[in-house]
Amino acid sequence: MFKSKTLLHDKRPTFYPCNHVGNCEANLCSCYGDNVVCEKHCCCARSCSRRFKGCRCIAKGRRVCWMDDNCDCYRLNRECDPDLCGSCGVVDALDPTKVYEEPGLKTQCSNCALQRGVPSRLLTGISEVQGFGLYTGEPIKANQFLGEYKGEVLARIEGERRLVIYQHLKANYLFKLNEEQDIDAARMGNKTRFINNSKKEDTINCYPKVLLCNTEARIGLFAKKDLQAGEELFFDYGCVSN
Repeated sequence: MFKSKTLLHDKRPTFYPCNHVGNCEANLCSCYGDNVVCEKHCCCARSCSRRFKGCRCIAKGRRVCWMDDNCDCYRLNRECDPDLCGSCGVVDALDPTKVYEEPGLKTQCSNCALQRGVPSRLLTGISEVQGFGLYTGEPIKANQFLGEYKGEVLARIEGERRLVIYQHLKANYLFKLNEEQDIDAARMGNKTRFINNSKKEDTINCYPKVLLCNTEARIGLFAKKDLQAGEELFFDYGCVSN
């Protein structure tokens, strides 16, 4: 499992649940053919040995799962799933009535930032290097969730067509989501589209990570180090963390 394309979501094809009769290890199974695990939406038997069953982390009054190599979800670049992970506290963390209660997150699952949808405070402004930029509006800890990179989900062929135009305009908001799809934030998106590119290690202070959330690939942006309020954000457009 940990050596397959299961954990590299930007290198996987778009996921479609398998739907077949018989053993998943037969060639008729799309999950088997793509070398990925079966998911909760697959139509194979619940006893299927290829099914991902969630993590077995236990929240004992401390934050668990995120940045924890003992968590199967984290190791596979997935957010914890409230339908599968029963003991880590992700169900409580995603309770809509408690989603803004930060103290509770210190004693339960913290590997669900994209599903919670509560970004750090970020401010747009004139960049120190080019055009507009994005700045921190509060102190931020290393590996803290900054926000989700959102936009139109495009087929790769459309992404390649738009890339030609964007290269001419010298403005590019395309982001590879998986082997078949891109996200384009040029026409619709959020503040994260204003984070500028950098190739300098001493300047890069955040990183993107493609995570599987509820069987869908999504792109989260996280702080690479502790940041003070007022710092401009930069990441390497050509690098995705795995």
